[in-house]
Amino acid sequence: MNENEMIEFFEWAEANLKGFVVEDCSESKHFYINNEMVGGWAGDTRQYFYNQNDELAKALRMMDAANAQ
Repeated sequence: MNENEMIEFFEWAEANLKGFVVEDCSESKHFYINNEMVGGWAGDTRQYFYNQNDELAKALRMMDAANAQ
């Protein structure tokens, strides 16, 4: 997933997923789905990142299904 795709996903998740939470830290942001960290924005490197896990995989499938309609 490139940075533009990550931004698109995190924006979609914030607007559409009930369990999505943004934790705003002093220099970064962490994104959670159902208390599982799925990614964020690292202020020190000024880049988005993601954590490969089941919650992220499920959410990506949901976004793909929503966009296919």
